[in-house]
Amino acid sequence: MLGLTEEKLATCPACGARDLRTWDSTANLERCVACGTVFDNPRPDAAGIEAFYARFGQYDHWLEDLPGREQVWRRRLSVIRRFAGPGRILDIGAGIGQFLDLARKEGFSIDGVELSPRGCTHARERFGVELRQGRLEDFEFPDSSFDVITLFHVLEHVPDPRGTLATCHRLLSPGGLLVVAVPNEIESITSRIHRLKRIMGFPCSSARGVMGVKSLVNNPNLDEVHLSRFTQGTLRSLFARNGFDVLHLGIDRHLPETGLGSLPRMLNTRVLEALHVSTGLLLHPTMIACARKTLAA
Repeated sequence: MLGLTEEKLATCPACGARDLRTWDSTANLERCVACGTVFDNPRPDAAGIEAFYARFGQYDHWLEDLPGREQVWRRRLSVIRRFAGPGRILDIGAGIGQFLDLARKEGFSIDGVELSPRGCTHARERFGVELRQGRLEDFEFPDSSFDVITLFHVLEHVPDPRGTLATCHRLLSPGGLLVVAVPNEIESITSRIHRLKRIMGFPCSSARGVMGVKSLVNNPNLDEVHLSRFTQGTLRSLFARNGFDVLHLGIDRHLPETGLGSLPRMLNTRVLEALHVSTGLLLHPTMIACARKTLAA
């Protein structure tokens, strides 16, 4: 896989079950029979992932459109405020700290973890936000340290999703809120059209596997490594197994919507939102879930 060091999994990273089946051999994707989660196998190991991301100037492109990125963060904050008032918030994978800066201005007490040293530098210099550089597991937070924990497009990258959610459950106060945004790679309209085109014999993009999902195997130009591929159903199941009740699961409007050039995307998103509300069918490329911590995991 692009010369990266790899590991082969014998168990599902989302539930630990051992009954794994090939889901898309062209993209190195397997599916857990027990919980339905699709994941890369084999996949880059920790050293391989670090080597992969060392090739990119992560987050530099965010600096090119801070007003547009602020719009995205404010939309996500509005979702959070539907279920939680200002309190102690931890952002995992905090990027350049812009979200935490806005949360602080809305009355939250902020903390953040970010793997990228460059991201931490941007956060400090641009927004005066001091992030903890490293992985969540590197820091010994006391139990019940936070009222809200956010993972915006992080869970698909972590090697152990159930372990990450178990840690979040421990760190949240009773009744605390977990907010997760992830790609909707399997059920998005793009992937569905790809699968339909293959069935009908039409030419398909070589950047995707036969099931319509991108991976490093068939698209070496990707600038991200997604280890797990969630659907509405598998995300809900993951929350339930780790002691969370889902309060909201909907479309994550993850891209800036400024200027006339974004009008087609805005209209498309509104149509997909209406379709999701009326039918439950989620065809947008990204989704966001808010879940309440229950008493026991």
